[in-house]
Amino acid sequence: MSHPLLILITLLPALLWFGLWRLQDQEREPWKAMLTCFSLGMLATLPFMTIAQLFPSWGMASASIGFTLLFASLEELSKALLTILGIEIHRQWFTQIVDGLIYGATVGLGFAFAENLFYWLQVTSTGGGFLGIYLVRSLNTMVAHSLFSAFFGFFYASAYLRKEIFPEQKKEKPWSHFFLNLWESLPLHVTLFHILPNRPSKRGHFPGSLICEGFLLAALLHFLFNGLIQWSWSGSDWSFLTIPLVALLTYLAWRMFFQEVYVRIVKVVKR
Repeated sequence: MSHPLLILITLLPALLWFGLWRLQDQEREPWKAMLTCFSLGMLATLPFMTIAQLFPSWGMASASIGFTLLFASLEELSKALLTILGIEIHRQWFTQIVDGLIYGATVGLGFAFAENLFYWLQVTSTGGGFLGIYLVRSLNTMVAHSLFSAFFGFFYASAYLRKEIFPEQKKEKPWSHFFLNLWESLPLHVTLFHILPNRPSKRGHFPGSLICEGFLLAALLHFLFNGLIQWSWSGSDWSFLTIPLVALLTYLAWRMFFQEVYVRIVKVVKR
């Protein structure tokens, strides 16, 4: 298979998922911002692809619990930092909570696109089964990467745009009081008691704590996803559980944002 054709068919599912995410945005972000975020997501893969090239045997070690957690955390940290960079570059258009989700999802799609292209180049060069890997990584892995980053982007946007949880007088830069915020984020208090139940905070919280929670949640979900693929318990393959995991995360995102798409479809059909 020629490289231009491989790039094209790798890009198609990314464009499909991006289109679905973009439908959620009433005030759609400019294409310049989306292209920047997609490119930043691709850039985030460079350290990991370099490691894979220099140390081909690292994949064996990464199957351990410690390495699975380490690489999941590093990948999500890379995507999170570049999501923040993408938002800060285009701060003038960052006005809604849904914008954080869109920026994060686009960075995740760029990351998944570059990662898939790298793996598929390896598969085609060794004569492996391309179709099966293509379907799995396009319909499962790419969606997972997009969701992990989208949730972080949602948390980042919530940290600065949800005044009922983060009062104006508690605004701060995300790196201020970093270690204190990281420590306070470990119980996922804001997530469990304010974000999920959509309940305001009486005393208010610093936004840095929620940003740390967004990263921790993305890293833990990524860790669980990779673990289900790489590990086996009682001699059984549990990778099939990644499908309901991704479906559950998609449902949670749908509950928060996707209902608007359903309402629009119903209105069109009723016409």
